[in-house]
Amino acid sequence: VEHSTTESCSSSSAVMAQLLALSALFAALCALGGAASSIKFNITTTNVAASWQSSEYFNRCFRHTAVLEQWDYFHTTGTPDSHGNQWLLIKLSRAIRVQSVTVYGRAAEPNRAQNIEILLSDRLPPGLNASSDSCYGTLSGSLSSLTQCGVTQREQTQTHKVACSYSGCPKVTEYILLRKNVRNESDKYMNFQALEVEEEYRLSISAHMQAAGQKIQCVSTVGESSGKVVKSISLPELVVPSKPEFLLPPITDWKDGHSVSVAVDSTTDSPVPTSHRCLLETRDGNRSLFATQVTNKSSKFELDVDRHWGNAASLVCLVNQSGLIQTWTRHRLPKVLYKAEGLAIRILSGDLVSDEEASFSVTASDSGYPAALHQCRIESKSLGEDKTAESDGSSHWRFTPQRGHNGEQIRCDVVQKLSGSLIFSQTVNSSNLDVKWQSVTWPRNIAPKKEGEALSFVVLTDGNPEPSSQCWLQLISGSQVDLHKLKHSMFESTFNVTVDRSMNRANLSCVLTQPGLPSSTEQSFTQLITVFYQPQPPLTIDLAQTVYEGTDVTFTVRSGAGNPNVTHRCHVYNGEIVSAIFAHQIT
Repeated sequence: VEHSTTESCSSSSAVMAQLLALSALFAALCALGGAASSIKFNITTTNVAASWQSSEYFNRCFRHTAVLEQWDYFHTTGTPDSHGNQWLLIKLSRAIRVQSVTVYGRAAEPNRAQNIEILLSDRLPPGLNASSDSCYGTLSGSLSSLTQCGVTQREQTQTHKVACSYSGCPKVTEYILLRKNVRNESDKYMNFQALEVEEEYRLSISAHMQAAGQKIQCVSTVGESSGKVVKSISLPELVVPSKPEFLLPPITDWKDGHSVSVAVDSTTDSPVPTSHRCLLETRDGNRSLFATQVTNKSSKFELDVDRHWGNAASLVCLVNQSGLIQTWTRHRLPKVLYKAEGLAIRILSGDLVSDEEASFSVTASDSGYPAALHQCRIESKSLGEDKTAESDGSSHWRFTPQRGHNGEQIRCDVVQKLSGSLIFSQTVNSSNLDVKWQSVTWPRNIAPKKEGEALSFVVLTDGNPEPSSQCWLQLISGSQVDLHKLKHSMFESTFNVTVDRSMNRANLSCVLTQPGLPSSTEQSFTQLITVFYQPQPPLTIDLAQTVYEGTDVTFTVRSGAGNPNVTHRCHVYNGEIVSAIFAHQIT
């Protein structure tokens, strides 16, 4: 099987990945030289086809000379361009793939080689005219079309190496721009002694499999050389992109505030030492993770679980198989478990009245995860079947309070379970219940009273709040007589009045009231009262003074009304009843 590849890049294809891994393996095992090499050159060597600088000396343009005036290093004037930059643009004699650029500063002025921005391009930056005889040009301030390699830093030595990183394959570079902004610097100069450019060679490899899986022959041509190197080796197992196993604790362990250990393991599908560089991806951004334990094919990390990760936290890892294959992989993390918060019980019915239906809600400022189950009771008596909290963490209940519930509390257990396992359990209590209720015992069948006697009876009351009773007589005449009240305790009161004939057939009325309760809760009592009284004016007899024997005697008996009704019976009485006299006319 003949195979050759040139300038390989990473690919998502499994077949391409194997070819890339094979190519890298050929290069390493056949000892055909590195895939990158360094070329160090001064500014004026033949490696530079032309250059532009932001300033000139003695009206001579630097781009056409191999001699740097009296200096043996690149040097600018003290006057930057309109953007405040000193810069040097180098056109290479051939296009290369730049791996790094090293700026060698001068010991005399080390700061002038610091903070130099290095940018790469495959074409002349906009604003410069290559055909102009002048080395001045209008170089854009942003240069967004160029690839930024990096910026030289402050080093103890004067060697400033800047490695260029790429998200994909390195791009071809023909122009290198070195730029330093000196607008706010007191020293307006930029200078350095030399550059070193590390180039990725074009590596061409051909291979012939003499016996599949046993021997391989490599032939390599490197760079500009026409020589070839041939070597036969044994072919080990091909390296393919690893799909590591993510070893996570049970989902019930992912509680807010807890620490968990996670491992990324490539043991089963990577024949070469493999490292894992991981980060935590959450809704608030990404955070790099540091391995607490590392083997040649696995890595372990510690995570402090945080509810603020959101619902889509992931572990994202770069799997590096000895530099042969690097792939990114993502694993979704379990949803964070956390308690419901801000629990409260809210009575929705206003005043609670005994034996009247009422309602309440269990509420939460945060419903938590997983969804909670609410179990509510008063004392030890359940208030109904358990309810699953709604999306806002609330549940709604109806119950009928009793007088015995006064002063008690509603207690609700808030239970959060996952896969049958108890995760969190909390209890929330209401304030003491204020149940309105009343009880009264009215008098029964008050017997008739004689005029002048006392009408007296007892009323027994109880309730919350403390009830108040009142009694009165509603007379036939329309007037009202209030009964005197003597209170013996908060439960017992005696009412009394001395009756007279005007109270006969009067209505005795009583009412029980409680402050703060509607009039519909009032209880009342009514009974018709009977009063017995004698006639007024009293009995009189209208009889002649002289009565003759043998003659008829007529007389009139008179009296006022009474109760019961008055009847007259008359007798001839001489120390004893002699005979009865019957009335002939009654009015």
